[in-house]
Amino acid sequence: MSVYAFTLLTHSYLRWLIVAVGLLLVVRTALGWARAATWLEADERLHSIFVALIDTQFTLGLVLYLFLSPISHAFFAQPGIGMKQPMLRFFGMEHAVAMVLAVSIVHVGRVRSKKAATPQLRQRRACISVLGALLLIALSIPWPFLPYGRPLLRGVSSSSHEPTPVASRASRAASAAHSAGNFPWR
Repeated sequence: MSVYAFTLLTHSYLRWLIVAVGLLLVVRTALGWARAATWLEADERLHSIFVALIDTQFTLGLVLYLFLSPISHAFFAQPGIGMKQPMLRFFGMEHAVAMVLAVSIVHVGRVRSKKAATPQLRQRRACISVLGALLLIALSIPWPFLPYGRPLLRGVSSSSHEPTPVASRASRAASAAHSAGNFPWR
């Protein structure tokens, strides 16, 4: 397995762990907010784990985006063409911008929740920031029904996940751009 394939597989599966931990954190903090509960050590640990998972996912995404992905390379090789192709635009710009925003929301929410004057305010700030980040993440997942969609579980073969003609053309364009070395950062 290549470094690219391994990193992509890890990035793909880590998103589901992030979604699961994030949903658990939203439920805990929403209940804590509604009940005016104190911020427990378990809440702190779960919030820390969520931030660490987000940071790990973001790092993997940056490695893919800047160094390994032929799709982002094709987007940067010819951004004008990339903006006209849904798959190149999604992975070259939309996904990256939304993820930067989600990571920013998580970190700002973490800092603001730690500075909260009351436990109820801390629960509220954590709940709202994690929920906001999860919504952005959900909007930025390449769901299978979208033109640039990917399988929900990468590596699990299914005939319903055949590449679309646009995806095939973009992949060929990415390969051609990669072979030609049309990348200013290399």
